[in-house]
Parts: sequence; structure tokens; C-alpha cells
Amino acid sequence: MIDIPLFLSDNQFNQGEFLKRFDRLVLVISAVTLVISALGLFYFDRFIHVSTSDNYDIIAMTTHVTGIVRRRPAKGFTFYTLEKGDELPNGEYVFTSESSSTMLDFVTGTRIKVHENSLIRVKKIDGGVEVQIESEDGVVSGTIGEKDKLKVKSKKDLIELSGEDEPQFEVTAKNGHMEVEAFKKNLKIKNLGKERVLQNQKISLKEEAEKEEKKEANAPNSGTKKESIDRKGSANALDTGKSVRVGIVDEYEFSEVSQVQISKIRLKTPYPEESMIFLHTKGGEIIVLPKAICKSNCELQVFEGDRQIFQKLYITNQVPATILRIKQRMFGNYFWTYKDEEGSLKGNFGVRQRTKEAFNEAVLEKRAIEVLN
Repeated sequence: MIDIPLFLSDNQFNQGEFLKRFDRLVLVISAVTLVISALGLFYFDRFIHVSTSDNYDIIAMTTHVTGIVRRRPAKGFTFYTLEKGDELPNGEYVFTSESSSTMLDFVTGTRIKVHENSLIRVKKIDGGVEVQIESEDGVVSGTIGEKDKLKVKSKKDLIELSGEDEPQFEVTAKNGHMEVEAFKKNLKIKNLGKERVLQNQKISLKEEAEKEEKKEANAPNSGTKKESIDRKGSANALDTGKSVRVGIVDEYEFSEVSQVQISKIRLKTPYPEESMIFLHTKGGEIIVLPKAICKSNCELQVFEGDRQIFQKLYITNQVPATILRIKQRMFGNYFWTYKDEEGSLKGNFGVRQRTKEAFNEAVLEKRAIEVLN
């Protein structure tokens, strides 16, 4: 028969108490280690996302934020929350969603407001600052710093704004084209080498360009009209204003792209980036640009799923590219193929409805994102 002691000896009691205290100590140390690790990851992540910009040249500071505004480094895929007081390095992206906005103060003295539903990029160029409206639609407004020059670039236009006594402005991008509004003080606007002064006035760059073209075409004895007809057949100067329907799939429209357009947009080829996601609510335009120039015997094809929706052959010195016009209810997966004498290229991209869920999904998948509108 085994005797079971009813009471613990003093030695046994001390050992049990020691083990309990040791377990508690291990638990406390584990908890502290977990907290330190979480904080370390947070600050490491913040450091990594800032340091992946083009370089750590601070060009702007956030002075006000309304709603949820996000930022993305130049060479990253992840969006982070933008907060008041955050510094923006060269090449940073800023994205405002519904009912959100932010104010940015540049080191050059210029101040801008990024309005809702806008995706912009801030860059340091030629000693000044350039604001690129990356979305098809977007609005920025603000005040030009004294003796400063601000470049603003959309999908299809590039302007330079300046003026004395800090003039105010508002730039609205619609389908890639810009409208510029000036208020009480004189605002100098430079576009395509021409400079003009605006005051309490709003102009559309697209309408201005169309008026200029009509004026040149109707000029007597200028020969411009005949020249414009000849240029339509020229490989080096394509007719960029006319939509071209492709017989394969009637619901899609495509436009040609000229070297002038490509030089303005300055896209990195091939474009779109691999597995890129385009978000929209009202449609928009997507440029498919495998290479900047065709060397010889080039062919570009675009597919929606397994359906071919575009095919074209290009000759030497043409721009082997097309603009895909996406309508309001067009969503899906697309891919393109390109071949020339040097070999072949291919890529794919997705078109999704712009929702919070679609945006978050693309962010989690670390895809490049472009908001069309």
C-alpha cells in the first residue's frame, strides 16, 4: 500500500512557489518581447516605405488631412496612411478617396490642395517641383510660391504655372486633359512653348488646342490643310484625335498614339506594368505601349480573356502602341502580345470597378495600381 502525504514539506512548498514565480516571469518577459517586436516591425516598416522613394530628398510636408488619405513610395506597391506632419520625399504618390483631401507645402514655397478622388505624384525636376495627376480625373488647387514655377502634368497635357504675388490656381483633369482656372491675381501659364496670362478666367487646354488646329486649317494660302491630310498617312505623325473601331469586337474603341504624346507622357516601357490594376467608375483610357519605337515588322495584339480585340502591324519608326478606351461598365482581365525582329514581349493587366474592396485587394496582392477616375 502506498502512503500519500497529506501535507507538503517546507522544501516541496518552496519548490512549487518558485516554479509558479518562474512561470510568471517567463510570461511577463514574453509579453514585453512581443510588444517590442511589434513596435520594431512598425517603425521598420515606416522606415522601409520612406527609404524606397527615388531618394530621400524631402520636397513637401503635409499640413492638413481630411478623411483617409494614402501615400505610396516611388518604388513600392503598398499604400500607407498619410498623416498631418508627414514629409514627402521625391517621387511619392498621394491618393485621396471619397470625401478626403490633403494640403501639401513644398520647399519651394508653393502650396497645393489635393482634392477628393485624385491620385498624384510629386517630383523634383530641374530644381523645381512637378505635380503629376496620375488618375484620368483629378483636381489640385493652390498658391504658387513667390518666384517659383510649378509644372503640372496629366495624362495628355503638360503646363508650367508661375506669377508674381503668389497667384492662386485650380487645375482639373478630365479624361486626361486639363482645365486651368485663375483667380484675382495674374497667373502665367506656359503650354507647348506658348505663354499667356490668366485672371479670373478658366480655360480648357483641349478646347484651346482644337481652336488652334481649326485656325491653322482655315488660314488662307497656308497649305496647312493639305499638310494635315498628308500627315494622316505618315508613319511619323499619326492622326491622334480620331477613334478607330476594330471589327473584331465592336464594343471596343482604340486610338493611335504619336511620338509627341509619348514624349509628353514619359511612360516606362513596357506599359502597363505586369499584373497592373486599373480602377474606374466612369470609364477611361489605357495606353498599351510595349516599346517606344518600332524597329521593323512590329505587331501588337490585345486580348480580353481569350478574345482578340485589337491587332495592328507597325512599320519602322512608328509608335507601336494603342489607347484602349474603357467604357463605364467594362471590367475584366486583359493581356497583350508584341513581336518584332528583336523578339517578342507580353503582359497582362486587370480592369476593376473602383471600390474600397478592389483597392484593398490590389494592395494586398502588391500590384501596381492606377486610378482612372
